[in-house]
Amino acid sequence: MDEIPVDVVSNACLLHLSVGSTGIVHAGSQLYATLTVGGYISQLQRHLSIDLSNKVNRLRLAKKVDFVDQADEMLGRISREWKIDCERSKALKATNGPIGLPLAGREFDDFVDRRIQQQIRHFDAWADTLMPT
Repeated sequence: MDEIPVDVVSNACLLHLSVGSTGIVHAGSQLYATLTVGGYISQLQRHLSIDLSNKVNRLRLAKKVDFVDQADEMLGRISREWKIDCERSKALKATNGPIGLPLAGREFDDFVDRRIQQQIRHFDAWADTLMPT
């Protein structure tokens, strides 16, 4: 999963501008913290409640949604360990100051945990609308 805070991306762009970089540069998770699809799924499983897991299974059995099976299949196909090459930006990681890349107070695992909990709440609410009556 190549997802990073927008302020890291904007800081990387400003830093490249300040050092006179030309051509294509990348601002990806290598500048912040890398999370593979496998790592994301592991963190997702830590937050998945028995109740929601049972709800997904009931939806699957009720044939209400092919989404669950399609999502499993899709994740299986894309779960390669993609890496976005940020080689030209790596030297900028050592830059501190107002447009530096290190972000004090940004705990990556906490960020991912909050994001997963939010996604699970949305999925749970959506699944409730599909439950057989």
